Amino acid sequence: MAIIAEPAIARKHLILGAGLFWLVGGLILIIRAGMLDLRFEFNHILLALLAIAVGYVKQRWVFRRVVAANIRRIRQLSPHKEKICLFAFQSIESYLLVTVMVIAGILLRQTGLDHQVLSLIYLAVGTALTLSSQYYLGQSRLN
Repeated sequence: MAIIAEPAIARKHLILGAGLFWLVGGLILIIRAGMLDLRFEFNHILLALLAIAVGYVKQRWVFRRVVAANIRRIRQLSPHKEKICLFAFQSIESYLLVTVMVIAGILLRQTGLDHQVLSLIYLAVGTALTLSSQYYLGQSRLN
């Protein structure tokens, strides 16, 4: 019987990978927001700034706690091991949250929601993810 090796990496690389994962996800949403609504009229710019502010608040009050908990969990996971499983960069709950967010995004596109409203939602969530990724990236340099 063959033993399958665990895909393991150093903790700092796991934290870096999590940050890149969040950064790419956030940038994808920001790019999608721009592709849905690229009008540069005054009221659109104001709404975009409002969406960015909402994203900042979401990052500050929701995602910041998730990121801090993930980093703490990564640092405490299997203290006897130098390297840990590649897929441990997110907790099971966070994997479920990502799944729910992806499904919600797909469902939102299917609802026929106005493109401007959809782009503002994408911009807010993308901003929150992008800002949150910076905490991961900063913490990855500390190890």
